[in-house]
Amino acid sequence: MAVARETLASFFQPGDRIAAAVSGGADSVALFLLLAELAPVYGLQLSIAHFDHHWRPESAADAAFVRGLAAQHSVDFHLGEAPAAPPARDREQAGRRQRYAYFTALIGAGRADFIATAHTADDQAETVLLRLLRGAGPSGLAGILPRRADGIIRPLLGFRRAELRAWLEARQQPWREDATNADLGPRRNLLRHRFVPELAAAFNPALAVHLASLASFAQAENEFWASYLDPLLSHLWTPTTTGGTLPRKELLALPLAVQRRLLRAAVERLQGDVRGLDSLALEEILAWLAAPARRPRRRSLARCSCLLTARTLELITPGAGPLL
Repeated sequence: MAVARETLASFFQPGDRIAAAVSGGADSVALFLLLAELAPVYGLQLSIAHFDHHWRPESAADAAFVRGLAAQHSVDFHLGEAPAAPPARDREQAGRRQRYAYFTALIGAGRADFIATAHTADDQAETVLLRLLRGAGPSGLAGILPRRADGIIRPLLGFRRAELRAWLEARQQPWREDATNADLGPRRNLLRHRFVPELAAAFNPALAVHLASLASFAQAENEFWASYLDPLLSHLWTPTTTGGTLPRKELLALPLAVQRRLLRAAVERLQGDVRGLDSLALEEILAWLAAPARRPRRRSLARCSCLLTARTLELITPGAGPLL
């Protein structure tokens, strides 16, 4: 795993305080052990962060296992706990929000500079496929970002789940198995256990690697577009009490690819992210924009509302109420 160590080291500076997010599963245990090897070499201050959702009877044993791992390596152990179980229909997303709120709170409290999570190339491939199936456009193909502005980092995105497990087995290092990962109810699990293996067997054994590479290409494209669009959006965008407007005439003068990316950037500016942004809805609004302006048109776009008039395209922020 020499290459893995070099890749991990590229994420840090000497003296950084790194909290490894460790669930007890194989990927996160491997992440921690790799970081533990790097810590004395690069002067990293390492700790472990674990979040207990209390969803399963085994969660207390998972927390005890991770606490023991921290004690074995003489690093601090940070434990976060869910105040209450979220509704079953929203459990996966709600649980993710709870975990990341805890992780960013650790950074905010000065307990760590970065939180390292153990997402792998396989997780990246699943994310890209899920986004395609949900109607994402080119921007969405960027998948899981290796670095986030809030201090979350993903150093293992270039590595396969199987190689991490093989490395742990060679070290005779145990890990915890989460039985819910075998449940085919959640869509990610269905992709992971059924469709990705079937697609790989039928078309290309390196499917996950190629999808992860596609995400890397898309990330580079997004970085370029951000540098181009940020000043353009600031120039065209007129804030309002409920959102903002873009001038229709100036929008129409732009190439379609720029219109598409600019409207996406405007949605992100308003709602803080692009969750719920469907590429078909975006294309419908762009088609309205190109057609003769006979009457105002309204529709939702992600969590925003959109009103197209003869002069402007107006976006209404989430929670500002319906368009009149």
